[in-house]
Amino acid sequence: VGADIGGTRIRVAICTSDLKKENIISKETRTPKDNEFSISNTIISLLTQLLIENSVEKDQILGIGLASAGPLNLETGEVFNNANLGFKEH
Repeated sequence: VGADIGGTRIRVAICTSDLKKENIISKETRTPKDNEFSISNTIISLLTQLLIENSVEKDQILGIGLASAGPLNLETGEVFNNANLGFKEH
């Protein structure tokens, strides 16, 4: 599973373990900026849709990668002062 959190769009993708491009399926939507949970809820929603539509069980997920612009606190995993996402810390 991969998720790209951008200032205007969020894209979530699933693929087979061989990582071949032809096996990548993704969904995207506008990046919400409603509250502190809106981005994580959007990622969960897109991922759930992908799993259901492609008959993938949660226990088949081997890993999740997240990409986001902005400074990252490597010790806590928090993105901070990201102007594109509209929050100070998350």
